[in-house]
Amino acid sequence: MSGHAAAAIAIRQTEMFRAKFLYPISDNVRSINYKPSPFYLKRKGEICLLTTIERINEVLSKIAYWILVIMMAMMSIICFSQVIARGVFHFVPSWMEEACRFLLIWCSFLGAAVTLRKGGHACVTVLVNFFPFQIKRYVAIAVDICMLVFYGVLTYQSVVLVERYIYRVAETMDISMAYVFLAFPVSFGLMVFYSVEEIVRLFVAPEGVLRLQVRIDNVEMLPPAELGKSSKS
Repeated sequence: MSGHAAAAIAIRQTEMFRAKFLYPISDNVRSINYKPSPFYLKRKGEICLLTTIERINEVLSKIAYWILVIMMAMMSIICFSQVIARGVFHFVPSWMEEACRFLLIWCSFLGAAVTLRKGGHACVTVLVNFFPFQIKRYVAIAVDICMLVFYGVLTYQSVVLVERYIYRVAETMDISMAYVFLAFPVSFGLMVFYSVEEIVRLFVAPEGVLRLQVRIDNVEMLPPAELGKSSKS
């Protein structure tokens, strides 16, 4: 299962609950209309929690995205100016190269965080694809928990790194290196939030409510009769 397909599944699941279990699905998915049972109503609190986390992360993701766009534009302009200055004036200000390096660091790590939320990172799922739906879900939960711990450790260590370089000054730009290394805790902190969202989604994602079959870009849902059977299992 690709990252985009998994993200599409998760979005469709949460939107289905958010619409109070009467979800107008797109043309690629057969619509399901049924009355909410007590099993669904018990999970309203969990769905509200997931929705709150999603809204917070959506705001953070949009802010990070536009910061990334601005930094990419600045880096492109500075790099282009370097080429013009070297070819026409035969002189390049020393701060330009350093500014490009610093912007590249920010763009790389911030872009990695934004890509994580979109499910765009590459992953090897050859072995996992042979597992049943339930095992896939538990494997995904275990992987996301490991990632959460990993990002948490990196966030803590990067904060220590920033504190260590507060009084270090860049060679040509005369700014604190802490502003450069701040890209690490910001990006890893965002990854922590996104990992928490994914873990909560996997716990709330009701294997007893609906099962999804992914075929390329098409998401199919089982009919209500099958949903009732799966909720008892």
